[in-house]
Amino acid sequence: MFKLSPWDILATKEDLKMLLEFMEKRFEAVDKRFEDVNKRFEAVDKRFEDMNKRFEDLTHYIDRRVGLVEKLLIGFNVPILIAIITILVRMIIF
Repeated sequence: MFKLSPWDILATKEDLKMLLEFMEKRFEAVDKRFEDVNKRFEAVDKRFEDMNKRFEDLTHYIDRRVGLVEKLLIGFNVPILIAIITILVRMIIF
């Protein structure tokens, strides 16, 4: 089979048909493998999309929590800063 080639002088029509059928089967097998690989890549892409969505949800949740903590820190620091400023003003004036 491997020694048979289309340009071989001794090749008959049946030999050439058999060779073409063999090549067609090989291409079909390769196509099937590529389809399987494409399906696997699609599955991986879907998983990454799910992971990206989870990370986006997580970052949104963390941003909300950090924003709340920042507001609390500012809320606690403002009275302390006002107290320090009033103490400094009293020290300078008196």
